Amino acid sequence: MRIPENRRGRIIGLLVLAALAALIFYLYRTYFPHFDLQTLLDDFANLLGAWTYLVVGALAFLETGAFVGLLVPGETALLVGGAVAGQGVINVYLLIAIAWVMAFLGDSTSFYLGHRLGRDFIIKHGDRVAITEERYQRSRSTSTSTVARPC
Repeated sequence: MRIPENRRGRIIGLLVLAALAALIFYLYRTYFPHFDLQTLLDDFANLLGAWTYLVVGALAFLETGAFVGLLVPGETALLVGGAVAGQGVINVYLLIAIAWVMAFLGDSTSFYLGHRLGRDFIIKHGDRVAITEERYQRSRSTSTSTVARPC
């Protein structure tokens, strides 16, 4: 979808967006009148309880892993953990510390595996995920290697 460049196009786009939001709100109130997010959050917080530390820590660890971050929603887990902490079920400072340590350990583990297995592992098993030696060399010579974590 392209953003309109003139003022009239932007105004029309905002009106369409507002109409869409109003429609979604109307449908939500019509079909889910007794759906209360606060009650849902309270029930979820009581269900997880102290297990929130483990869940958030594990997802923070897995998110920083090589290619696992694409599949595991670490930020979403942190938001849910923060909401549970906001209910008073767990300690938010301990949650932040656990998430930080586990993300650091996950990143360090990924770096160690990349350092230990290295280029030969990528060349040997890379064809399974469409990484050829030429593509690997091309990626190492571009600016992505200075921005991203090197193998």
